[in-house]
Amino acid sequence: VYAGMVLAARIGCAPWTEEAAFRHVRYVYKLAKSGFSNPARDADRVVQRLQEAVSAGAIPLLAKGDPVESYDADAFVGFRRVHSTLGDIIAVHPGWVQKICGSLDATKGALRELRERGIIAGKSGQLRVKGIPDKARVRWIIFHVAALPLQEDRTLAVAAE
Repeated sequence: VYAGMVLAARIGCAPWTEEAAFRHVRYVYKLAKSGFSNPARDADRVVQRLQEAVSAGAIPLLAKGDPVESYDADAFVGFRRVHSTLGDIIAVHPGWVQKICGSLDATKGALRELRERGIIAGKSGQLRVKGIPDKARVRWIIFHVAALPLQEDRTLAVAAE
């Protein structure tokens, strides 16, 4: 479909541009892909990737007021903190979760599943973090560290100490 749309745009017999053809085909692809999502599987994949990120040291432990040392919007996963009311948490950027799930609908399903399991807080939280530009302020997805299943090497337990 994409090739046909691009060819039609190039020879001038279509009312769209090549860029518009890409956007529309991508939109239809994501819609189709979201129809095949499995919230339980997507939720398991998010938890697995979160454990891998913790193991790799990609989630820094920050006290309130501590800055993020280096912020790269494409690579930033989130941070760990002891929250005043929620306890030990991992705050994750929602874009990171959407990259794992593949679409907004699949992400919503996975988050609903994680919420039902008690792994994430009922609502997302807008936490201010030094070192992250204000324009990048988002509503963080908050994971309860105590509710996360630990790997056999107890990676999350070691990271807290």
